[in-house]
Amino acid sequence: MDFIYRLTDNCGWAEIEFSYGDFTQKYPVEYCLGDTLIQLLGGMVALSGFRNNYKPFHAIADYICDDPDNDFSWAPHVAGTYAKFIFNSNNDNTVNLKIVELFYNDIDENCVFDKDINLDDLIDSVLSSCDYILKNYGIIGYYENFWEEFPVSYYLLLKDYRERKINYDMSIEEEIDSKIVSMRKTNIFTELEYIIPK
Repeated sequence: MDFIYRLTDNCGWAEIEFSYGDFTQKYPVEYCLGDTLIQLLGGMVALSGFRNNYKPFHAIADYICDDPDNDFSWAPHVAGTYAKFIFNSNNDNTVNLKIVELFYNDIDENCVFDKDINLDDLIDSVLSSCDYILKNYGIIGYYENFWEEFPVSYYLLLKDYRERKINYDMSIEEEIDSKIVSMRKTNIFTELEYIIPK
């Protein structure tokens, strides 16, 4: 299975290429729809959060997901057409993926794919695309090409979901406006290890 997000030129265009078995399809993505990569990675973070009951993941799930229990949909639209990717979390390490298409003159959506896929394989494929983007364009280069920010924090959360190197320190206290406030802390050097291409 491949779920590849790639830039296609330097004018704010990208594409998704999805392959599973004998099904292969490409869908264009344009920047003016908002930050499609942050929505995609945020959804992946939310889906993975259901696996480990980690609170920051659930906060993202409440923000991103259509249904905070198990549902996330992502739809790159281009010029009156769209493909909607609908992810539903299962009880095992799979998600059900439906892809529905609606073209300019269509009245009804057409479901072209409906299968259970491995969540870790899906995340690894999306992360591989992000690794390629960072290695070849950089964080600012991504912005210069796609005209949207690269979603670093979601990328780091997904990396950590797969590799588990970040330690979360919840015991930091700072004095702000004469009050003691609890703050969260992670290690920037561990995070940089995820970002710097190998």
